[in-house]
Amino acid sequence: MSDVLEKLFTEDREQLQGLTEKVLTRKLVDTCLVRLKHPTGSTRWLHIQAEPVADPFKEVTLIRGIVQDMTELINSQNQVIDNEMRFRALVDASPYGIIEINLEGEVIFANPKAHQIFAYPPDQMVGRPISETMLSEEREYYSRKLGRMVDEFPHLDTYSRKGIRQDDSIIDIQVNINYRLNEQGKTRGFVGFISDITSRNRRELKLRQLSTVVEQSPSAILITNQQG
Repeated sequence: MSDVLEKLFTEDREQLQGLTEKVLTRKLVDTCLVRLKHPTGSTRWLHIQAEPVADPFKEVTLIRGIVQDMTELINSQNQVIDNEMRFRALVDASPYGIIEINLEGEVIFANPKAHQIFAYPPDQMVGRPISETMLSEEREYYSRKLGRMVDEFPHLDTYSRKGIRQDDSIIDIQVNINYRLNEQGKTRGFVGFISDITSRNRRELKLRQLSTVVEQSPSAILITNQQG
């Protein structure tokens, strides 16, 4: 026992000692997870199950242990967690609003940028119907479009529409939507990447108006830069 304890991380030794005492006193099977210092210098994760063995007088005379090396499983789980954390950091920092909806059109995820675009407080979009971000006269159209996307699986293109913010102001948005599929390849929802193009559209409108004024002016107009 002492040889095993010496190979464990200091903070894990008490776990194994506590496991041994618990099995001896309570006479019940119990488990713990500890880290072992391998001779190669690596760390091994061990799952230990301890079972009391009693004599005819029901006194525990020894403890039978089953040890399972969980290193590969735990390392892979940690890798998944690290990847998810990196992915979440990228999503949170994205310049695009990212919204995921289910087949009923309910928002199940929205990143901080999406909340900013539609003027919602943090974490207040989840659980709401995506139709709340649409003009009332367009909701039926997009509801039918959602149903067609589920039934017919058409190719999805980037499109623009009006959006309603929580403060009832209207903005112009550009949406790129993609399918979310389950393990069987069936549609389980949609994820959209959203840009607020209101300012861009206003600039383009002003340029078109200026162009129209110039074209229709009876006078000659000369446009120069700051250097003349």
